[in-house]
Amino acid sequence: MKRNGFVTLVAVAFLGLLMVLLLLEVQGYAQQQHAYNDLIKHYSQAISALPHK
Repeated sequence: MKRNGFVTLVAVAFLGLLMVLLLLEVQGYAQQQHAYNDLIKHYSQAISALPHK
């Protein structure tokens, strides 16, 4: 019965690690989206500032 508890503990620890990795991935994705939005905004403003023919 002791081994059952150990396997459960290892499984819970592994799932916790996966959750932390998932949260870090989601946070990184959000930062990347923010950076792309800033880049698009910058280039949109730069294009709008060009003189029209």
